[in-house]
Amino acid sequence: AQKVCHLVGINVTDFTRAILTPRIKVGRDVVQKAQTKEQADFAIEALAKATYERLFRWILSRVNKALDKTHRQGASFLGILDIAGFEIFEVNSFEQLCINYTNEKLQQLFNHTMFILEQEEYQREGIEWNFIDFGLDLQPCIELIERPNNPPGVLALLDEECWFPKATDKSFVEKLCSEQGNHPKFQKPKQLKDKTEFSIIHYAGKVLVQVLEGCSIPRVLGECPQQGCFGNGCALQRLVANQAPGVRDQWIFSSITRIPGITIVFHLGESVRADIFTIVANIAILTTIIILDISVDYNASAWLTKNMDPLNDNVTSLLNASSDKFVADLWKDVDRIVGLDQMAKMTESSLPSASKTKKGMFRTVGQLYKEQLGKLMTTLRNTTPNFVRCIIPNHEK
Repeated sequence: AQKVCHLVGINVTDFTRAILTPRIKVGRDVVQKAQTKEQADFAIEALAKATYERLFRWILSRVNKALDKTHRQGASFLGILDIAGFEIFEVNSFEQLCINYTNEKLQQLFNHTMFILEQEEYQREGIEWNFIDFGLDLQPCIELIERPNNPPGVLALLDEECWFPKATDKSFVEKLCSEQGNHPKFQKPKQLKDKTEFSIIHYAGKVLVQVLEGCSIPRVLGECPQQGCFGNGCALQRLVANQAPGVRDQWIFSSITRIPGITIVFHLGESVRADIFTIVANIAILTTIIILDISVDYNASAWLTKNMDPLNDNVTSLLNASSDKFVADLWKDVDRIVGLDQMAKMTESSLPSASKTKKGMFRTVGQLYKEQLGKLMTTLRNTTPNFVRCIIPNHEK
């Protein structure tokens, strides 16, 4: 704590008190409320994220200012968007949902640009062409996550639960199963009692495939939780255990790794959960691979707390008054931050529904993330995009 406070120019005693026993206004009284270890940890994590965001925006502003020699609105620009691919871990939490949600949106843009717009250009140029529906519309999964109402999606339901004092992660999953239980891209937990798990069927995942009897495929080692690649090369990793009757081998559809002479050609199967891939090697069809499972399991433990992620306004006030002018400038908007005081004063009657957020109300992480992603997609749709698929160099990270 002393090192941190020295760096940001605030008093260590005041900082420690603000984290462990913050002052909260309740009615006309101001009380000190002791925080649990978990609450203190979340407060520090929220502060670190907010500091990173402010510093990132400051750097971005300075770089753009240095590069903008014309000072013209609407000037052409060259942008680079670098994002992590799908994250599929043993335990997938709120952070993985946000990252995978972003990848769904970006892949939707890729599909539209490469398959829809490209074919429309063929037609405009008079090329003899029959329009092909590649079945790569990711909108159902996207709507499952971001739909505001009728029925509300994952983010909207999470926001709604965050405003109820007695809500828990389990009650959130129960409501999600009730509202979205029949959605083709949603899977309920096998046992709902005392469970906070659910599954979403994404376009990419660590998937089990079957190689039909009589086929020959080169063995390639290495594994990666990526599946949505196009063009040359996809590694296949043998899965020795649990082979089904009549199946020659089982493999894991894996990373964007080149295999000489092999191209992946996409076809969509009839089943919602079965994409059919044809592997072509040297113009000769070797086999058909059927994806059996592309669902991602999410654990909603601590999602309500992560989604609220309220900044401790006791600490932000200290940063606003920092002896370091740079730090103080980063936190000059402290008067607009809704933190512990405002949270304590909210009554159940003033809580927003899943379909709306009152003006001036505390905004959740999910709301802000969805809004920022929407702005990003608007920017990307107004550009001429080029796509680069990256090879993951290290499978042992």
